[in-house]
Amino acid sequence: MGLLLLQGNRRAGFRLLAASVVGFASLCIMVVGRHKNEFFLATFQWLLLLSAIFGIVWVDQGFPLRRSRLVLRLLATSGLVVAIWHNRAIVPWTNSPDALRFSSWNQRIIDVIRQHQESLPGANNAVYAPKVFFTFAGPVGMDSMRWKGLREGFRVEVFDHRRSADLAQAKAAAESADYVVLPNQGLSDYYRWLPSASLQAPLLEWILADPRFKPLLPVAPESHYFLFAHLPHLEAQAGSVVTVDGIATLEGFLNEEGPYPQWALPRVRWMNRETARICLLNAAAPVYRAKLRFRANSPGRVEIFDAANSLVTAADLTPGGFQELTLDTGTVNGKSCVELRVKLSAPRHPQQWLLFSKISLEGQP
Repeated sequence: MGLLLLQGNRRAGFRLLAASVVGFASLCIMVVGRHKNEFFLATFQWLLLLSAIFGIVWVDQGFPLRRSRLVLRLLATSGLVVAIWHNRAIVPWTNSPDALRFSSWNQRIIDVIRQHQESLPGANNAVYAPKVFFTFAGPVGMDSMRWKGLREGFRVEVFDHRRSADLAQAKAAAESADYVVLPNQGLSDYYRWLPSASLQAPLLEWILADPRFKPLLPVAPESHYFLFAHLPHLEAQAGSVVTVDGIATLEGFLNEEGPYPQWALPRVRWMNRETARICLLNAAAPVYRAKLRFRANSPGRVEIFDAANSLVTAADLTPGGFQELTLDTGTVNGKSCVELRVKLSAPRHPQQWLLFSKISLEGQP
């Protein structure tokens, strides 16, 4: 920076000073902050590198003589060679044996989850992405699992709470997930300097004692990681909201979503219009029994019509809880339909009229 000022290039000198100040501030955040992570140094390192490169370029442009420029470039190149030589023994990144290609626990865990999902009755992986909670962070963890899922076309929602040492929060996260992964503290390679490391022993003890969690990998001394399935959560998402005896068309419904254990909701589907319709196209039975379970957000009324546009039944809507209706509808020209017409006193959202947890059409003898 001094050379730039001597050359009279104050603008470049102040730019270099500003970049250096920001880089120093970035370093101070790391030194004073409580999270000691080598990746957080990237801002400081890049600012330092860019400051050096632009400083040399600006000084080089300020020398009028070609010989002076040549000397500067030789000195800069020599300094770079010396720095590389002295740092040759430094290994900034080491590959964990747990994450090596042919012995990867990331691969083993995602394979077991995929096989378990395929074994669930009524499971539909194209609709629902299983939620996986990692109680820790490391070479085997959230980021690697998400990358493997994307590469293999297997939709999976992965998360962790690596920066939290709150046991109650970690338990709540485990209860909201379909699968929970914990490390074997004696064998696994994970980041023990993160706050979440202090939770591994009590979390493992709690999950082993809770019958809701079923081990999918052996809970044995030789296992580096333990994988548990959260059975109630999986049972809630395994079945579809809509079940029919044949091929059906739906009008006026959004896609399925959930479950949402934080709101005590199973898999659900919103009716997003005032009028919605579900029709069975290849109706073979003369009569079909419709079972509906739904919830409204405001008072109102629902009327249900059949394929002949005849009113079958009606009900007043009471917000705050699910209501159930069972009705029989006939078949007209090989088609059995249930049409819902809803009137709400104060709709909360134009896309949310009724929330369904069950819609079924079953043929009656």
